[in-house]
Amino acid sequence: MSTGKTDQEILDSIVTAAPFIQKAAKEEIAISICDHETWLLQLDHPNLVLGNKTGDPVSKEDPVIQSALNGKSEMGRPPFEVYGIHFFGKTTPIMNNGRVIGAIGMAYNIEVLMKMEKNVEKLNDITGSIQKLIEQIISQADQLQETNNELYQLSERSKENSEEVNHILELMNKISRQTNILGLNANIEAARAGDAGNGFSVVANEVRTISKETAASSDKINESITLIKGNLEQMIDSLSTIRGLTTEQTELVKNAAQTLDTLSTIIYQLHDYMKTLG
Repeated sequence: MSTGKTDQEILDSIVTAAPFIQKAAKEEIAISICDHETWLLQLDHPNLVLGNKTGDPVSKEDPVIQSALNGKSEMGRPPFEVYGIHFFGKTTPIMNNGRVIGAIGMAYNIEVLMKMEKNVEKLNDITGSIQKLIEQIISQADQLQETNNELYQLSERSKENSEEVNHILELMNKISRQTNILGLNANIEAARAGDAGNGFSVVANEVRTISKETAASSDKINESITLIKGNLEQMIDSLSTIRGLTTEQTELVKNAAQTLDTLSTIIYQLHDYMKTLG
């Protein structure tokens, strides 16, 4: 439908209305109006000053404004290099009788969002570092668990070996008792034999002496084995406790890692939302 106005009249009327649009806006916005070649108005905000001025050529490197000049409303972040400032822009084509005669753009201050983005990036780096640290802790915990299991098995085998030694000591004590009895019987027989049994009596006494020394040594060894066995039992109990605690701690660390994964996902989503918003 024909407006009955020239292209210049339409553009001039929008330029005239721009200050009122800016005052009516709740946000901090800068307004830019252009035809296909030149900026007809650059109305900055005190907290949002773009690099272009009225009369400057329209940048071909700004896809947001170029989209509007091609007849399609657009929004997004123009390249920082074009205006020397980060902002979020919304552009709309200016039409006359179905023809695009220019475009109007509104720039929104996203300084707060930019700071939030930086903080989100820092937070993401921190969570990444924590995740790596937790992975190392889990790896070390798994190694510790393996070591505890090996020590536990070694302690169990040592306990079994000490029990085998006890059986050997019992056999030694039995042999010692039998040897002592044999030595006693030999002394009795040597006494009956008189002078002829004197040599045999000396051997019998030596046998009884060796038997007593063997019994005494066996008792000392048995005491040591008993102490070692007690220590091994305590070690096994301690290792069992450590093994349980290590397993529990590993699970806690893994849960923390899962929580960080969730947090990291939320951070990425938040970062994407911020880009969408500005």
